[in-house]
Amino acid sequence: MKTIAITPDIRCRVPEEWSEIPGGRGISLRTPEGGTVIATAREFQKPARPGMGAGMTSEQMLSAQVAEFGQVPRTLVPGRAYASHSVPIGEHGHEAECRVWHLVNQVGAWHHETIMVSYEPAPGRTLEASVVAVLNAEVPRCEFSRSFTQAANVSHADSRKPKPWWRFW
Repeated sequence: MKTIAITPDIRCRVPEEWSEIPGGRGISLRTPEGGTVIATAREFQKPARPGMGAGMTSEQMLSAQVAEFGQVPRTLVPGRAYASHSVPIGEHGHEAECRVWHLVNQVGAWHHETIMVSYEPAPGRTLEASVVAVLNAEVPRCEFSRSFTQAANVSHADSRKPKPWWRFW
């Protein structure tokens, strides 16, 4: 296994034989059977005004992302939640199954780091059970250098158009 840096603060382990694909968004990897794994990270940071309370929990943030897929987040440790689901991709009648993993780490009262990992099999193939097994095991174990107990002192500037507070992708 090798460790990849999704951001300077977030790392994940993947098999050595998964090769990095240059360009694209996030970290793109090619699996031995020709599938593609993409890991992207975002941050949601909202200034807390007096009386706003502790903000949403990581579980509540993740619920907003996966509820439409009928999934319920699982708490890994306080301030960190995880969920996974399938997504059909492609044209109607010719859809292929893709798998997605979500991980939310609460850094502060109104500050969350989010990871989305997607796995798309090679064209004309189905999801490879060994790739799904690796991602099922390793995505929940991603390492975060920041945690809810320490204040976040690093903020990543993002000049893109803002999205609703609950929609990261």
